[in-house]
Amino acid sequence: ASLRSIEKDYESRLERSTSNHQSDVESLKTEMSRLNGLLDSTRSENSVLKSAMEEAMVSSGGHAEDVKLLEQALMLSKEQCRALEQQYSETSDENKRNEELFSIKLSALESEKRELENSLSIIQKEKKQLLEQVAASKSDAG
Repeated sequence: ASLRSIEKDYESRLERSTSNHQSDVESLKTEMSRLNGLLDSTRSENSVLKSAMEEAMVSSGGHAEDVKLLEQALMLSKEQCRALEQQYSETSDENKRNEELFSIKLSALESEKRELENSLSIIQKEKKQLLEQVAASKSDAG
């Protein structure tokens, strides 16, 4: 009976661990998707700013002040893009670490389950032998 409760506890821990991992993975996927969106919009802004800068240089005969402001905006946008790429990379690395950790935990739980199943099998064999001995001793007594 206590072995059954240990097995049920193991199964419940395995389900919780799996559920928590799946939730973490979904959160990371959502975050990576959000970062991808930000990265795309930042790249798009960069392209627009670059075009505007080129247009300003051509149409205004290169007003120095306009060009400087556009260059600054472009540099800030590029820095923002690099920061987002870094954040995306870190999120991706964290996702890989979580998957590796989950794999290790799952392997350990599966190993523990095999041990519990082996223990249960041994206990069942011993119980069978004891019942056979009891039956044999009753027939000897009779």
